[in-house]
Amino acid sequence: MSLVATRKFAKGESILKHGDMSNYVLFVESGQVDCIGRDADGMPFHVCTIEPGNSFGKPQLHCQSRVDLVALEDDVTVQYMEKDAFMRVTGKEGLEVWESTQQAEHTVYFTALGHTVEGPVPPPGQGACTMKMFAALPSKDKVKVLEFADCPGVERFRGVPREGKIDAFSKLAEDAQREALSRWLALNYTDAGSMSKTA
Repeated sequence: MSLVATRKFAKGESILKHGDMSNYVLFVESGQVDCIGRDADGMPFHVCTIEPGNSFGKPQLHCQSRVDLVALEDDVTVQYMEKDAFMRVTGKEGLEVWESTQQAEHTVYFTALGHTVEGPVPPPGQGACTMKMFAALPSKDKVKVLEFADCPGVERFRGVPREGKIDAFSKLAEDAQREALSRWLALNYTDAGSMSKTA
């Protein structure tokens, strides 16, 4: 709990601005938060309302925010935790819980922008980076990677949150993890220098 900070916001106050670095996982404790994205012309539009019990900010990614977060009412309470601390303290179980608290509309918006993977599969001996890369994938893509790895019991996964996919991946040999991710990248990404998902 010493790693978690709490702050209150008044109606109309900015919690996170579009373009700012997103270095924290945010947990809405009370009140409602307006999530505002950008269309193809750069014009703002309402993506979703984030309510108590929902979280925001992909723990695996340090990147510029693709949205504005604005308090919709007075006394909006938000808890903050640095992403690196969240990953260190909660591990794969925390990622699965985090995934289950996401607003579906924001997930669709983020995916529509193009899920970005920075760089190729990490080199041998960097198992933690390989795990982070896998954990950052959408649920259905995690299943595909596990299929490429011939993961035992992969048929039980349906591509929904909190199925134990991260745990299953962690039990694979490092070579199998890297090979499966490489095959998935080859299938889904084109430019190996700066990989962005094809439509």
